[in-house]
Amino acid sequence: MKIGIIGAGNVAKALAKGLIQTGHEVQIGARDTSKLMSWTIAPSVTLKEAAQFGQILILAPNFAGVEDAIQSADPTLFVDKVIIDVTNPIAIENGKFTLTIGTNDSAGEYIQRLLPNSHVVKAFNTVGAALMTQPEIVGGADMFIAGNSEIAKNTVTTILQSFGWRVRDLGGIENSRWLEALVMVGIAYGMKHQVQHNAFQLKTA
Repeated sequence: MKIGIIGAGNVAKALAKGLIQTGHEVQIGARDTSKLMSWTIAPSVTLKEAAQFGQILILAPNFAGVEDAIQSADPTLFVDKVIIDVTNPIAIENGKFTLTIGTNDSAGEYIQRLLPNSHVVKAFNTVGAALMTQPEIVGGADMFIAGNSEIAKNTVTTILQSFGWRVRDLGGIENSRWLEALVMVGIAYGMKHQVQHNAFQLKTA
């Protein structure tokens, strides 16, 4: 599968490496490709080139810059594609992490509104970059997803399972609200207990 990644930070790089290792073709797009001069794992291209290349697109910029990244890449290149939203609407206020959107909206819903003719699936956002393609680091865990298209979620599920995740489908994209809030649990626990890597597991009876 050809996958274009919009963003060039640690999350984008971790996903690119894992996707290549599991047999996908990847291009990683940046506003300034000179920032990826030393990046050799996947071709570094412009945001528009990454959007043109990918049959699936991964949105992995900082959430504050996500609309600008989509506009720079050209929204028409997102039409009818599966869009994996990895973003979290998190900011630091008075030295503490906080959600900038929550309860009655989410980054996932916002992105779906920006891309009404695309199939947005929230995934990967509840863990840090190091775990995204290596759940074995924490002995395996659950990856939660949300989205309106069952076909798109099936596609994303196949990718997640190739990394070793057990996938938990929460339903429509509006459930991104709870996934983005869930990441705050990981942040709070990690900061209090000095834990670098954590993930979640849902137990059912």
